[in-house]
Amino acid sequence: MTNSEDEKSYSLVNFFVFDTSRNFPEDEEYKSIVYYYPKDTSKDSQMKEIGRTAAILKFSQTFGTSGSCHSLHTRKTRQYFNEPEPGFCMAMVINLNKIKKIKSNKVTLYQTVKLPTVPIDNDIETHDKVFNSLLVHSYHMFRLFMGTMTSALKVSDQPEEELEQLKLRAAYFYSKHLQMMPLEDADLADAFLGIQFLPMDKLSFLKVRSLVSHVEQTFPCITSTTVLYQDQIVWTGLCQDDVQLIYNYLTTKLFPASITLNTETRFLTGPADVHGLSSEMRIPHVFLNQSQTVPDECQLIVYRVAGVTMCLFISASIELDHEFFVSLDLTLGPRIVALSADVAEQALVRKTASSLNTGTDSIRFLYFNQWNMAFKSTLHQSIPGHRRVLQCQPSANNDVIKTCADLCEDFSSFGDGEIVVKTKSDAWVLGKLSNKRHLYVVVTRKNAELVDICDEVRRLRNILFKDILLLE
Repeated sequence: MTNSEDEKSYSLVNFFVFDTSRNFPEDEEYKSIVYYYPKDTSKDSQMKEIGRTAAILKFSQTFGTSGSCHSLHTRKTRQYFNEPEPGFCMAMVINLNKIKKIKSNKVTLYQTVKLPTVPIDNDIETHDKVFNSLLVHSYHMFRLFMGTMTSALKVSDQPEEELEQLKLRAAYFYSKHLQMMPLEDADLADAFLGIQFLPMDKLSFLKVRSLVSHVEQTFPCITSTTVLYQDQIVWTGLCQDDVQLIYNYLTTKLFPASITLNTETRFLTGPADVHGLSSEMRIPHVFLNQSQTVPDECQLIVYRVAGVTMCLFISASIELDHEFFVSLDLTLGPRIVALSADVAEQALVRKTASSLNTGTDSIRFLYFNQWNMAFKSTLHQSIPGHRRVLQCQPSANNDVIKTCADLCEDFSSFGDGEIVVKTKSDAWVLGKLSNKRHLYVVVTRKNAELVDICDEVRRLRNILFKDILLLE
């Protein structure tokens, strides 16, 4: 627990998906529920919540044609809505708790109390952009691993039977996904879902590209390849939307879950032991190229050696036997080990240069490019295999989260520009949007003046972003 006076705390009250296009008899309307969390909620309570949500969305449509309501604020909760596909709606409700600090016999204690029935302080305010993004992202991840909701429908004359397969898929996916939803420490990075790329010199990049070409020629069944070093992408053959989701899956779920694996384990997905004939196969399927009428269903093979990870995508129609993985291991292993020294050197050079140029811990930045989803941040501490977290002064974290999200929301309304704000914790936040490139700089230096802030930002921009178009 930090030393700040008040801390934010959020808890998930419920999360549900329901069908809006099929007509069930009044006493069987509960059959329209595709998924509901918590699972032990009574049917009456589920239907009351879903009926309330449907009424809110329908009521909001009377106020304009710009789309349905995305969020609803009450004194104790925040509700977020998403209509991912025609005929389906999903929603989640977040409960707001307030954590107060209590002094007792010189020992600082904390307790969670229910919010009073009075307007809430901004100090415990959630930000719609961040939390609504979590809801939308939960659908995108469902679609990546389970396909679209429409594709899961069963052809039947009975509405209940039509939804049967979809309900099974939703229960399987969301029962795991919700456990890892980052409600407590969600910030603007979760709204952007950016990708960290590793820039390389021409010779090193050519070696990576040569390895990819060799592997794809040796194994023609491989339709696409992505290469990472630690948590940074070096090369990818996927489209932008797909690599964004795959990258998020790798860095927030697969890599952290693989920390406990034996260091000799190379296949993070595939055979648990490539040398054991009876080894269990763990190969997730993903649905790529969602813009197509029929997305491509692929098997995802993740192979890691010496910090270098190769993601291989193979059509789901191809059966992979044990001999394939043995051959793949013999081909990839020695080549990746030989390549890893070059890649590691490039990563060290980039990291050292960034540390020297950033200057001091009192100045941190977050950069996001909407064109290619590139993301850089010294606001966050990034440890390979772990979720990145804010590393500002603890007392400034809440202010930074809210202020950066507010500025991003302003830019979405007003377009390109630059805004400077001083937060309640005396931190300065400068936000700049130029040609779909976001830059947020946080300065926590005491007694800093506005002119000093602008000078520091200009220096930072000239050093780290001199090759990027950020209009004055």
